[in-house]
Amino acid sequence: MLETLAERGALHEQGYIEHLEPAVSDTEAESAYPDPIEHCDICRWRRRCEEKRRGDDHMSLVAGISKSQIGEFERHGIGTTAALAAMPIPTKWRPDRGAAKSFEKVREQARIQVAERDAGKVLYETLPLVPGFGLSRLSTPSPGDILFDFEGDPLVDEGGLEFLFGYVFADEGGADRYVGDWASNRQEEREAFERFVDFVIEHLKKHPDLHIYHFAPYEPAALKRLMGRYATRENEVDDLLRAEIFVDLLSVVRHAVRASVESYRCFPSGIIPFRLLQQRL
Repeated sequence: MLETLAERGALHEQGYIEHLEPAVSDTEAESAYPDPIEHCDICRWRRRCEEKRRGDDHMSLVAGISKSQIGEFERHGIGTTAALAAMPIPTKWRPDRGAAKSFEKVREQARIQVAERDAGKVLYETLPLVPGFGLSRLSTPSPGDILFDFEGDPLVDEGGLEFLFGYVFADEGGADRYVGDWASNRQEEREAFERFVDFVIEHLKKHPDLHIYHFAPYEPAALKRLMGRYATRENEVDDLLRAEIFVDLLSVVRHAVRASVESYRCFPSGIIPFRLLQQRL
């Protein structure tokens, strides 16, 4: 029996080797391209792959572009970010997938990114106001407004761990006050979650017009996940979500400005842009 299992293990290992050897051979490596994926953030080879993409002026450098759009552009003879920036619009061809407007939007993004190379500084353009989008998503500033940010590690245990609950609010004197609530285990995560929700509920009593500003949709989703994980503060979180108190600043930025950045998720966030957006309103 042990001998049979050993033989099976050897065959299993050999099968992996047979698949692995061609994958790392020169022939296969030449045909593979280091397209950016989610795993890049923790990959030891990410710098080498990024150097390759930058050396090629690959279109994956354009903020908001999708892999299918890159393929569409390549089929029409456009192979670099610079070439995309110079593409005439409106396009003379119909995309196989997606709306033509989305391709023109990506082209405009490439244009401003390439323009930055000559300008030597970050450039931006304000976009036309559209009801329900961009700056119109910002509510009238309230002294009780909160800027909220989670930091988490998805690789801790099963389901990850939210290890930092960070938020900024104005104290009674009007000065910005920062709270950083750290968690290193499940119990501390639960307690930090409960403290934040309790703080918001109490803060609402003083400032019923407050909003919670965050960057990207992660924060509301994480609060719902923690509510379900620990079966606590369900009614409070549900009330906050139904009242539409949360405002995603990433969505605001994407619909308010076009900037020469490779990712709007890396667009400067925090208390300074938050106050500037409020002043703009």
